[in-house]
Amino acid sequence: MDVHPEALRGWVKRAEADEGIAPRITSGDAARIVELKWWSTGRTVRLDSRAVRARACFSTPRTTC
Repeated sequence: MDVHPEALRGWVKRAEADEGIAPRITSGDAARIVELKWWSTGRTVRLDSRAVRARACFSTPRTTC
């Protein structure tokens, strides 16, 4: 097999975690964490943009909001 040793080592670690052999985060849990971080970041950006629009409405009375 022509596989880099570090790649093989990573695959083994992931497989051990998924099978419960090693006390690590499983692939499914890691994917869920990434999803939650993405959702949380997107929500923060949406809330920030709403706050900016609200401030703009109050700071310039001629602007229609």
